[in-house]
Amino acid sequence: MPRETIRPPDANLSIALASSDLPPSSTGLGRDFLIFLVATSLGTIATACIRFALSWHIVKVTGSATLFASIIAASHFAEVYSKPLLAPLGDCFRRLRVLRWSFLASFLLAVALVVAVLEGPFSAFGLASILVAMSVVNGLRDPAAAALVPNLVAPEQLTQAQSLRSTVASAIGLAGSILGGLLTAATQATAAILAGCCLIALASALALAVRARSDAGTQTSLKTFASTWHRRTLDGLRATWKTRAERLGALAAALINMGITPLTTLVMPLWVIQGLKAGPTTLAWFETALGVGIIAGSYWGPKHFNRWLGRPRASVLGPLAMGLAIVVAAFQTNVWVIAALMLACGFFFTLLLVNGSTLRAVATPSVYRARMIGGFAFIATCMYPFVSQATGYLVESTSVEWVVALCGLFIMAAGVLVAFNRDAQRLWSQPDADIAQAYAKLYPDAFPADDRR
Repeated sequence: MPRETIRPPDANLSIALASSDLPPSSTGLGRDFLIFLVATSLGTIATACIRFALSWHIVKVTGSATLFASIIAASHFAEVYSKPLLAPLGDCFRRLRVLRWSFLASFLLAVALVVAVLEGPFSAFGLASILVAMSVVNGLRDPAAAALVPNLVAPEQLTQAQSLRSTVASAIGLAGSILGGLLTAATQATAAILAGCCLIALASALALAVRARSDAGTQTSLKTFASTWHRRTLDGLRATWKTRAERLGALAAALINMGITPLTTLVMPLWVIQGLKAGPTTLAWFETALGVGIIAGSYWGPKHFNRWLGRPRASVLGPLAMGLAIVVAAFQTNVWVIAALMLACGFFFTLLLVNGSTLRAVATPSVYRARMIGGFAFIATCMYPFVSQATGYLVESTSVEWVVALCGLFIMAAGVLVAFNRDAQRLWSQPDADIAQAYAKLYPDAFPADDRR
């Protein structure tokens, strides 16, 4: 890699030092961005809440970890593999319009799920079909929402907005599971699913109130889109893979997802039911501790650890400490000890999350940002559906405690990979302003000029 210092093409664009650069108040980001953030957060909460409650419902009805894993795996498979295929829609059509239509589709599917659970007999195929459809809609909505951010804030606020959105999205994703657990504990799974449906309705209404500062995306004809769709689909994957810092970062994120996602959506309910012989209230405590850890870490963790250790070492420490906390928790029986370890797990989760997402938002050429986000997300999550299915078999063939420990080991392996990501380590070590759009100079083959559409 070249040794010269990378100077930014735009002096107004500089990288935030994780959450330390976030202002105490977000009002400076503007009304439209705040409404957008609330709407997308409610959509994430609703999806997580519905998945949590439905997972619990399936386990209680069938008692089968394998069937449970198969349905959840099918749902995540659809979301993961639809993202690179549907992400070009956000570049070819107005992203705000794509966002609004996706919220409406999510609401209609949530209503269908409520009807299926309340009125119809239990059907694994029927529930799986609705979950798959909701996941496909999420695969369309998430890249469009991420790419819309630059059109909602001023250029000098982009890094701040991207960092805030990444942190809030992670915390909110677990908050949905917390809400689902509390509702399930207090009432039943159907109440949590109904609450998710109401949240999606509210998110859809808020999306209608968002106004972009400039046109987001273009109004491409369907004929033109169809003729260039395959090229646009490959753009993000090619750019991510040829950008060594992001390629290794995506592989590290894949290891983290292979640990934390099965743990929170599949293993933890089985661990509480089968291993600890407890109920949904205990599960809600664990999810709450994890969520509180993420919120506390987002506010305090990167700010101080980046200052004490530097961003390179803090980014390595995050997954190592996170995975270790899960491994230790796997062999504990005291609920409060496990909750404390989940709190630590959530806290350290934010170190790599904030540093990595901020680097990606700033170092990537702006015209490639949406496709890079889609490509990174695909590589980071493409193995999860298969891991989810395998996890169900492992729980039934071994013990749930050992599967929990395995989840922690996956995350610790991600920390090792981050330590060997020399390109990212060098960029994290440079002054903030020197890495703006640096990937275009470091990896020119990843961003051909004639493809910057």
